[in-house]
Amino acid sequence: MNKECYQKAIKLLSKKEYSRPKLKAKLMSVGYTEDDSVEAISKLYDLGLLKEDWYIESKIKSLMRKGYSKNHIQQRLSQEELEVSLSLIDEIFSQNDMQEQGAIEQILVKKGQRYQASWPSFEYDERQKIKTKLIRAIISKGYSPQEGISAVERYFSSK
Repeated sequence: MNKECYQKAIKLLSKKEYSRPKLKAKLMSVGYTEDDSVEAISKLYDLGLLKEDWYIESKIKSLMRKGYSKNHIQQRLSQEELEVSLSLIDEIFSQNDMQEQGAIEQILVKKGQRYQASWPSFEYDERQKIKTKLIRAIISKGYSPQEGISAVERYFSSK
């Protein structure tokens, strides 16, 4: 085993959590071979120093706090070559007392509050532009267009 590669992997892990694919990519980006990287990662995993489940949980929590949908979180993890079930994501949402509807409402409060006071004074076209902008913000977090439309309509009907 390449000791330099192993030491570099330990150094990287001492600063933050990594998944196996991300750590492998990082090691290869600084010049270590794929074989050396895989061997170092396997040893770290066997010793319990690479805790991919911690990485996955922290990534889910991070994306959850940013307001992303469960499906979007699953897709993002999949792009990192991590297969995570929706039931695990559901479990983490529940443990943190978080609901997707609450996340959508947070997006609306954050993005829509500047329009609230002046809402009655806006013309119809201006209102539609604002609603479209808010719906796009919701969709960008992985929610469906219908969820966005419903949430925006509820938000402004209560104002």
